[in-house]
Amino acid sequence: MFTLAVPAQSLKKVVAEANATFAGVVEFKVDLRDRLIMDCFDQGERFRQDIAAVKELDVDSIFWSAGEESIVLKCIPGKTKCFSKEVFKLDMVRLTARSNIPCPNGDAEGEKAIVVLKELIRAAQDEVAALPNATSPDDTRRTGR
Repeated sequence: MFTLAVPAQSLKKVVAEANATFAGVVEFKVDLRDRLIMDCFDQGERFRQDIAAVKELDVDSIFWSAGEESIVLKCIPGKTKCFSKEVFKLDMVRLTARSNIPCPNGDAEGEKAIVVLKELIRAAQDEVAALPNATSPDDTRRTGR
């Protein structure tokens, strides 16, 4: 039991660091279903929520998009539409292969934010990998009853 608490504590620390870095522009959480939840804010109001399974995120493909003026995250190769994006103003949810999130104030091209975001996703993926005997979230465990 002690070995499981150590990764969870380090993940909480990394999530707190990401939230401090993005300072109210984006708020991050990792839920009990091992999904990264990103709430995007504009002038203190949440306008969008993006959700993706941490194991389906491609850490090495995170980059700054000058055209979008945002940080872009992508799904791992072979996995399409791993992001569920809910846009509150439009009252719609759609599945996409990428997510673009705003940069924190004072980090115009997201250099520091990208480093922190990669640490967050790697820590979450490491935590998921440390639990190989966890119950599968898909239908492979059905008993047929």
